Amino acid sequence: MTTGAVGVSVPTITVTSPAPPAAANEPFLVYTFGAPHVPTGVDLNGNVVWYYAAYDGLAGLMTRPVAGGYFWIYGNGQSDPYTQPLREIDVAGNTVVETNVGRVNEQLTAAGHHFLTDVDHELRTTADGNILMIGSYDNILGPNIQNGADIFIDDLVVLNPGLQVVWSWDATTCGNCSTMLPTTRAAILGETCTIGQGGCPPLTPPNTIANDWLHANSAQLAIDGSILMSLRHQDWVLKIDYGNGKGTGNILWRLGLDGDFTIIGDPNDPYPWFSHQHDAEWQFTYPYIALFDNGNTRIQQNGGVGDSRGQLLKINQNTKTATLEYNFDLGVQSLALGTAQMLINKNGQPNGLHYNAGFVGPSGTTLSYYKTGTFSLTTASPVYRAFQMHDLYTPDVQP
Repeated sequence: MTTGAVGVSVPTITVTSPAPPAAANEPFLVYTFGAPHVPTGVDLNGNVVWYYAAYDGLAGLMTRPVAGGYFWIYGNGQSDPYTQPLREIDVAGNTVVETNVGRVNEQLTAAGHHFLTDVDHELRTTADGNILMIGSYDNILGPNIQNGADIFIDDLVVLNPGLQVVWSWDATTCGNCSTMLPTTRAAILGETCTIGQGGCPPLTPPNTIANDWLHANSAQLAIDGSILMSLRHQDWVLKIDYGNGKGTGNILWRLGLDGDFTIIGDPNDPYPWFSHQHDAEWQFTYPYIALFDNGNTRIQQNGGVGDSRGQLLKINQNTKTATLEYNFDLGVQSLALGTAQMLINKNGQPNGLHYNAGFVGPSGTTLSYYKTGTFSLTTASPVYRAFQMHDLYTPDVQP
């Protein structure tokens, strides 16, 4: 079948290192560009094979593919929560499920929880059929907390398939957050958000600037019923007691520098820990966590010199050790955005590791590492996330 011409503007995609034969197990990549906000699927030669242009112009970034040919997309940049859609589409672009942040807020406030100014960074179907998302709001917590500044606070919200809130978590009110995630521990590099700033939630008037305290950027339901959550501006990954919807919300541990684990890596590496990481997730071969180490803190401490890294960590929760199995120097600095993914072949065995350096100046770089070679592409636009897939119906990622 020959389709018509691509009907939208898609950034130029260039193959910089051809795919080795092992890449044939996952011959498609799906990108969600920082701009334009057009989710796009390409083959290993960079040819466009699929894209989605929102019919109403409200949908923003694609967060995750879902088995069966579905994709989650959330609205971006709208100050009115009722015009911030949370939308699941199929491959044909049909809306399958949709609600909006305003409707979620109605349920949160009715239950006595704080309303959200947006849902950002994460929206996904979990293995139990529910829908997990990250939301944000800003609030002044007191004159002695971060000098009385307005502070962005991150929430986790879980909806059931009927789009009803069944569980929520607030970073300031969870059972042990005051000790495990103190509000006095400001963003490691002092990040702030202003009105309209890229990558930031809307601000509640009349506030015009807020401390970007946590900047949560991924969340995943683990096989033990907990939630793994990445906090970029704390340089931590949290394990949260979700208990498949019946948990306490307590933080069970913190992975990262000054957290609860010891890292085991190259003894000659002065800074083996990740920092300002993205897309931290348990992989198919649990207990491994893959993540994109943007490296902002490490690079700043080194006078701006250094590259982002693709890491795979073997986690021992009993001994509280994290062993660096792989720590790829990606050859570029991507101080924002990023994806990490273990590639699984058609027999269910590990096949390689995929990383997306989403913000390399005005472009992005995708690298997939196999035993027989490295596959890489560059895009003429930053990339929020990129996923390598068996086909558009079979994501090579965990729910």
